[in-house]
Amino acid sequence: CLNLDSLAADRPVYAIDILGFGRSSRPKFNTDPLEAEREFVASIEAWRREISLNKFILMGHSFGGFLAASYAIKHPDIISHLILADPWGFPEKPLVVAKRNHLPIWVKAVGFILQPFNPLSVIRIAGPLGPKLLSNARPDLIRKFSPLVKNAEEVIPNYFYHCNAQDPSGETAFHNLMVGFRWAKHPMINRIDSLRKGVPITLIYGSRSWVDRDPGFQIKYNRKDSFVDVKVLSGSGHHVYADRSEVFNELVSTIGEHVDSGTLPSISPEDTPENHKGKDIENISNIINKIGSGNL
Repeated sequence: CLNLDSLAADRPVYAIDILGFGRSSRPKFNTDPLEAEREFVASIEAWRREISLNKFILMGHSFGGFLAASYAIKHPDIISHLILADPWGFPEKPLVVAKRNHLPIWVKAVGFILQPFNPLSVIRIAGPLGPKLLSNARPDLIRKFSPLVKNAEEVIPNYFYHCNAQDPSGETAFHNLMVGFRWAKHPMINRIDSLRKGVPITLIYGSRSWVDRDPGFQIKYNRKDSFVDVKVLSGSGHHVYADRSEVFNELVSTIGEHVDSGTLPSISPEDTPENHKGKDIENISNIINKIGSGNL
């Protein structure tokens, strides 16, 4: 709702709930992660055929970014530009995961107990108290959209609750694809080199997001013969499309204009790994540079 009017000002925009989420059907997915991923991709392709789209910009956020990349690998001919907004599932899970010692013991205990269950199972278990639970747990979501909605404190948590209180088929499939929530069992960084050369990619990260943006710079380094741009939106968290909606909309619209004219956007010189450190893990480009200079 913070993006559609702006993005649709100059071109048609199709915004879909992928199968198993939102108001889409809730089929039973294969329990094998790669098979479930193929089912997601096949459903998107079936939708495209039904709509009769021949060439389009494909944009996905979070898990949608993971699926958008998988779709582009399988169907590169119809992708005019791939936009990945804070995409989930790209990095490999590190061998040693830093312990969150700052978390209370009871939080760690609850997290351990709930690990085998779907991420939003607590909301469904809460029943009628689900909207209240969401309101208390994620007040940031209410703040993001409250300027557009009357009675936001009641309407928004109810909307989120009823979107996720249904049969969690997509959520179950997502749970089967992930390991430790932040990582995919089959990370996209190990497969993105299968994407046909020449398919333009823009990756948009939030500077305060929990998503590791290092894979974006790694993709940029490895795909030197293709257009890859990495943007980091300062002050934004995981929901880059909402946290910095005006900047996000302008960026995506600019990509659309270049697609229309058959050109590629310019890559700002400041969008380099060195200018976006602020993380505990050193980015891949810095490591490569150190190896080349003999400083590692």
